[in-house]
Amino acid sequence: MRYSVFVWISMLTIAGVLSVPALFAQGQEGAAEQKREQQVDTMARQNQGQEPHMAAALEHLRQAEEELEKATPNKGGHREKAMNLTKQAQAQVEQGMQFYKQQQGAAQPKK
Repeated sequence: MRYSVFVWISMLTIAGVLSVPALFAQGQEGAAEQKREQQVDTMARQNQGQEPHMAAALEHLRQAEEELEKATPNKGGHREKAMNLTKQAQAQVEQGMQFYKQQQGAAQPKK
């Protein structure tokens, strides 16, 4: 009985020690992801008046990314591929918004 308790305590201790680096890495990734989400939200809000459809698309893509992240990863790699494609689509929408801003700035007459 005493040996069994010792084995269980040892296993739990090892599992706890091994999981700490993974939790730390997840926290760092989470902070970077939160910063990116804030940037996307800011860009969508800033362009809401000039480009409402692009801003809405950007927000929907971000929401889709969040839902895909919450889904269980048992989809034969399709969930991960959808996540990557969603990120690529967000980048394209952002680039389109930036292009529009540049074109609008170039079209403004100088005073």
